[in-house]
Amino acid sequence: MVVNVGVIGTGMIGTEHIESLAHHTGGARVAAVFDVDSDRAGEVASNVGAAAASSISEVVRSDEVDAV
Repeated sequence: MVVNVGVIGTGMIGTEHIESLAHHTGGARVAAVFDVDSDRAGEVASNVGAAAASSISEVVRSDEVDAV
């Protein structure tokens, strides 16, 4: 079973969480990423094959996200 995770925030710690989930956590997949800096969110999301969301609500309400 894979848990699809949404992450809010792509600062230093958020990016570390994203990298850890994407590359070191079995059974987890980063599905969506949001940050107020949409360019940064897009860059980080594309590095792990995730979608860059346009709002926190989009991440939370996404059918593609199991946990935030």
